[in-house]
Amino acid sequence: MTEYPYFDNPYWEPLQVITWMCLRDSKHVHRASSIYLEQYKFNQRPPSIPFGESVRPILPPPLSNIREIDRIIDSDETKFFEFENVNLALEKLSQILQEGKIMAYGVANGIGELKLIEAYKWADLTICWDDVPKHTEAYPTGFSDRAAKWNNLRFERKGVLEIWPDLTKDDSSSKTMSSISTEKNCQKWLIKLMQNNSRRDRTNDQLYSEAKDKFGGLVRRAFDRAKREAVKETGNTNWIQSGPIKKT
Repeated sequence: MTEYPYFDNPYWEPLQVITWMCLRDSKHVHRASSIYLEQYKFNQRPPSIPFGESVRPILPPPLSNIREIDRIIDSDETKFFEFENVNLALEKLSQILQEGKIMAYGVANGIGELKLIEAYKWADLTICWDDVPKHTEAYPTGFSDRAAKWNNLRFERKGVLEIWPDLTKDDSSSKTMSSISTEKNCQKWLIKLMQNNSRRDRTNDQLYSEAKDKFGGLVRRAFDRAKREAVKETGNTNWIQSGPIKKT
């Protein structure tokens, strides 16, 4: 059975949008679809297979809640993520919706058809996440009984991709993100070294050579920037000088 690529849907559910913002991976967005979740559940049921018919395909598990996004961010140290956690991405999404840069639709109070949610309304709306993606709703601030809540939320994929483009489709953007990712990963590595060792025993050149081997394509200027930022974050000024610091 061929899977339909839910990443290509013209309208995304809230979980698909925040997944793309945080992870920028079409496979994760595909797995964040509520339709995919139902398909996965169906495939987990013991099948009754007549003789000669093929068994159901083995599907990767769905991405069914925002907590899983944070786990992916925390566990993958080899990749640069635009947002350090989901909460930061949610704040940005709220801003973007209020600016009207992404068209969002929903059903007001569960009655009637999908309607455009005007940008100004997002100033008083909060997305409340459910472990079942299609049950995620936008509630008015303070849960006022007089204001409409919106369910069956859909966001225009085109608008999302205009703000956070698919880097695999643009070689120049991909290369830029790759260099940023390399520098950020080097910075994370240096921060860990500085946190674990209050004094170092390598020269700056030796440290750069080690970093270049560890992070392919890392140029010296990027290394120097990463080191400055790491020193700033840790406050470990012992690492500023270029020569080795003998351990005491």
